[in-house]
Amino acid sequence: MSLKTRSLGTIGATANGITCTGCTAAVNAVLTVGAGHGLKAGDRINISGVTGFTNINGINTVVSVTSTTCTVATNTVGQSTFGGTAVVSQVMDVTPFMAGHSAMCMSIATTALSGGTVLTVEGSDDATTWVDAKTGLALAANTNETCFEVKLYRYMKAKMASWSAGVAQVNLIS
Repeated sequence: MSLKTRSLGTIGATANGITCTGCTAAVNAVLTVGAGHGLKAGDRINISGVTGFTNINGINTVVSVTSTTCTVATNTVGQSTFGGTAVVSQVMDVTPFMAGHSAMCMSIATTALSGGTVLTVEGSDDATTWVDAKTGLALAANTNETCFEVKLYRYMKAKMASWSAGVAQVNLIS
């Protein structure tokens, strides 16, 4: 049996781990995502807050990825201009990542973090009301990795605050 992982993205200068800043109109929509997103084919992600390309809001299955794009099996042909503020979260509906279960969350610094960086892992049962699954975890300066247990909700995401330097990848492990 091997460990399974789900990426919550990379925290650094952006507050949210997985960011989406654009989308192309296509049979399989191509999203512009932040480098270090960690998504892989087969992941199920939820997107909310997008205007114009409203077909992209909701649960999407990842078909393929590059370092800065993510293709999903959602038709956006005929949609207008991408707008709004996209919120991207991982969907926890496939074993071993199921709502109500728990998982290990691991933060691994890819460049040294500044002291006082605060990592929060959030969960939601409806993708609109977010609660802290683990809140206010202050990461010490030059911390290489941090592990902690979190309760899984249907939708999960990572964000950070009090950042001034460094980058960390955040993953769920089960």
